[in-house]
Amino acid sequence: MDIAKLLSSAHLSHEPAFLHEAVHHASEAELEALVLALLERGDNEPSYQRLLHFQALACLSALPAHSPLLPRLHATLLTLFPPQHFYETELLGMAGSALVEPVQNLLLQTDTADTSRWQAGLHTLLHIGGEQAMNALHRLLEWLRSREEFTAIVQPLQDEWLEGWKSRRFPPERFARDVLVPIFGATPRLLLRDLSGSLSGLQYLSHLAQLKIYESPELTSIQALHGHPNLRQVQLVGCPRLRDATIFTTLPRLELLDLARCPGLYDIDVLACLSPHIELNLWFSRSLKGLHRLSGLTELSCDALEDAAELAQLPGLKRLFLDGYSYSDGTHMPRPRNLHVLSTLSGLESLTLRDLTLDTLAVLAPLTRLKELHLYGCQPFTDLSPLTALSELETLSITDSLIEDIRPLAELPRLRKLSLSLNTRIKRLDMLPHVETLDISGCTNLDLQALQAVLRSSSLKELFIGENRGELDYAALPPNIDIRQ
Repeated sequence: MDIAKLLSSAHLSHEPAFLHEAVHHASEAELEALVLALLERGDNEPSYQRLLHFQALACLSALPAHSPLLPRLHATLLTLFPPQHFYETELLGMAGSALVEPVQNLLLQTDTADTSRWQAGLHTLLHIGGEQAMNALHRLLEWLRSREEFTAIVQPLQDEWLEGWKSRRFPPERFARDVLVPIFGATPRLLLRDLSGSLSGLQYLSHLAQLKIYESPELTSIQALHGHPNLRQVQLVGCPRLRDATIFTTLPRLELLDLARCPGLYDIDVLACLSPHIELNLWFSRSLKGLHRLSGLTELSCDALEDAAELAQLPGLKRLFLDGYSYSDGTHMPRPRNLHVLSTLSGLESLTLRDLTLDTLAVLAPLTRLKELHLYGCQPFTDLSPLTALSELETLSITDSLIEDIRPLAELPRLRKLSLSLNTRIKRLDMLPHVETLDISGCTNLDLQALQAVLRSSSLKELFIGENRGELDYAALPPNIDIRQ
């Protein structure tokens, strides 16, 4: 090993990679010579001292137990601790179990009021990993729990705790039981990303009510959730290797199941066994068939529905979201056929349609229980008069359409929230006597002078104006209207 070459470039890199060869391939004598050289160069060059001394500490794991350099390295740790940058923590992590006891002792001698020092020490142990670090973390957390600074110390490290669990530097079940439970035990919500393998250990977080897992292509099992007593909402996005949907049938309190790009979980036969009161969202599936087997369902959101006729078999639906703009495996999915079937869903209270072809709104007229209606990019309808039958409607969104005349909306007695954003053909806004919240952002051809006259005699409380903001005469508007962009 060329010690002189390593030493000459040591100050140029914050990365520990150049040390790996020395730690794993150098002889005992060569390694001790390198460590000594790093320490001495650091002593002589103050501007690089911390970096060079941390690099010397990184070699601890490969030094023999009888090395005469150990006392000096331990003394060096006392002067350097705590690490101030990630690369310093990473270098300490290379030292491995040899640093566990010294770091633990340093923390036990540190006042808990010094939260930053405690956090740096715990982060170092998380980076070291292994059984000894696990034991130290467990002991330190048990010791901290009776101190009033416990929350102030551990909460800012939430991402690091979760990274320690998912990195598999520790036995996941024990780490979850001994580390995550004391920290997250009462936490009702958890967001995880980029997981692999299984969720082993999460079963111990019994207070968990909402779990979101995003972009985890290597996650293969969620068996740890089996029978979880308190999970109410589960959202899985981008978990293509998951296969067993029966897990969801074992969750006694499940209220919402949201699946996106999880093709192995779109098993309608299994999902049909779920409680009919569960809100079910199925996104980016390749194709959805057999929805009629979910006959008791009350809330459904989905794309990739080939034939809307299947919805006729869901008489209990109260909330429905159909998206006609779906991509799965890079392929644009066709929009569903037979949208006229929507007229048979008389129990609907909320309906959202996005990027679906609607020639007429007459199909919606029979839905007299609707309280919310959202139409996003659903063209080419132009006539709003069929909506006058929806006397219970309270919230209406019509975005990016071809409508010009909104006068029929004045006949909706309960309408309080109205969004007309991105409707570039609307030129005049007529009196809307009951509307309290109005969004006209993106209505670029709207006559703002006429609008001001309408606003002065309306019951409006909140107006979203978008890019037209600077063209309004604010002095002429009623002072009770909150103008927002």
